[in-house]
Amino acid sequence: VLKTPASTASGKPKDQFHFTYTTAEWEASLKGVEFGYGMLLAVTRNTTPRNAVVAIVEPGSPADLAGLRRGDVLQTVDGVDFVHASGQANIDILNGGLSPAAQVSHRLEFSRGGQPVSAILMPLDVSTAAVQNQRVIDTPTGKVGYLTFNSHNNVAERQLIEAIRQFQSAGISDLVLDVRYNGGGLLDIASELAYMIAGPQTTGKTFEQLVFNDKMKA
Repeated sequence: VLKTPASTASGKPKDQFHFTYTTAEWEASLKGVEFGYGMLLAVTRNTTPRNAVVAIVEPGSPADLAGLRRGDVLQTVDGVDFVHASGQANIDILNGGLSPAAQVSHRLEFSRGGQPVSAILMPLDVSTAAVQNQRVIDTPTGKVGYLTFNSHNNVAERQLIEAIRQFQSAGISDLVLDVRYNGGGLLDIASELAYMIAGPQTTGKTFEQLVFNDKMKA
């Protein structure tokens, strides 16, 4: 109802941001379960010559078991040149291999330090970790806590609590919260994390407030 099919004068969709999930997909995503290869491709250029780099590999996922690593650069998908291919038929093959909708295997070719890396990947329901790469780094000015926070979903709460407790026990003086690959999610998780970091000084203060325009219907 809220998504307009209209286009701008240049022919681009006016609404480039909204999309829909099935209820089952949405509920699974809140539990950190995603259908795919268990890797995140960071697309740094989406026009030719395209560039996409593996940013995250989930432990035990099809991508992990195939030996893919962070930093691998995508070259081909099912024989189609990802970097230079054009034409709708080739684009459909690229999209089908990178966003699989069915449990069918696809061959992806990467480069790693100039050497080719080939992987045949079968998409599966993959349990993703919202909190990753947690560590304490000793610096001349004190201990620094670091963690990658990838999703504000239901399973993130317990993972964040455990991480922050470990940082407290370690006596960190600074915290690096890496949200480069975080697509957002539940506001209550964001609020909880803000309190974990800032502490009681936030009591009674507004963290977030939803404001609607006159198009919002009750």
